[in-house]
Amino acid sequence: DRSILVAGAMSVALLSGIAQSATLHDRIGAYVRPYASSGNFSGSILVVQSGKTLFQGSYGFSDVGQQTPNRADTKFHIASLSMQFTAAAAMRLVEQGKLSLDTKVGDVVADVPNGEKITIRQLASHTSVIIDNPAVYLNTYKFYPDIRPYDKEVLDALQSIGYRQTIPDRSLKEFFYNYLSEKGKYYSPGNFGKGSPGSTSSYSNIGSALVAYLIEIKAGIPYADFVKKFILSPLKMKNSTFFISNTNLKKHASLYYKDDLVFPLYDLVTYPDGGLKTSAGDLAKYVCGLINGY
Repeated sequence: DRSILVAGAMSVALLSGIAQSATLHDRIGAYVRPYASSGNFSGSILVVQSGKTLFQGSYGFSDVGQQTPNRADTKFHIASLSMQFTAAAAMRLVEQGKLSLDTKVGDVVADVPNGEKITIRQLASHTSVIIDNPAVYLNTYKFYPDIRPYDKEVLDALQSIGYRQTIPDRSLKEFFYNYLSEKGKYYSPGNFGKGSPGSTSSYSNIGSALVAYLIEIKAGIPYADFVKKFILSPLKMKNSTFFISNTNLKKHASLYYKDDLVFPLYDLVTYPDGGLKTSAGDLAKYVCGLINGY
């Protein structure tokens, strides 16, 4: 999954039937402090009950070198948690009658092997047999080494396992044509697992991102715009975005590899599967919104 890149840690808890907030606040603080002081936890914790904040705390640094402390509005890459938003967006189209979970990929996109059998439900549950081909998947990262200082050893390590930034695609449409169509530049039998759709399970970032592309087609607007219109804006998630170009870098946590090596900032060609940058506060708004049926 996308969890190889760690900016810190961000937790959101929604609780019911708990003790008084003052007691809870003290207990959480006492539990977390030893981990934070020993360097084993860095990030933000937010505990909410019925829309009321019971605990909020930030620990460690968003930039270790500059000793910039994490704050409640520090923005982190949340990696594969981004898939939650794909699921919510898909269900919004289901509510609108534009998709069903059993819609076939082949009914929306042409030239997909087994497209007449693969459903949105299978893509979302990682049973579609569309898999992450390592030769392609690693190169879906788009790094921005000139925006913020980083440690060259990180890119050297990625290049040693095959990263070449060889995918110039700018859109989901372009990428999925090249990955799934037999005429595509990245097409390979290695893009697909063994067995028939629904018969086997294999975690697939690319399969999840394909759901977002189907949403884009049926909605008639880019997936990022759909998420902003129907999720981020209604929930007032003003500290969330998929793209570095839209990010306030003063609030954006640095990324680290193996604790002390600074990772360059990045976006993803398949951004719906792991590209969202958000804060603990915004993520709490999202979870509360789901619970309340916004």
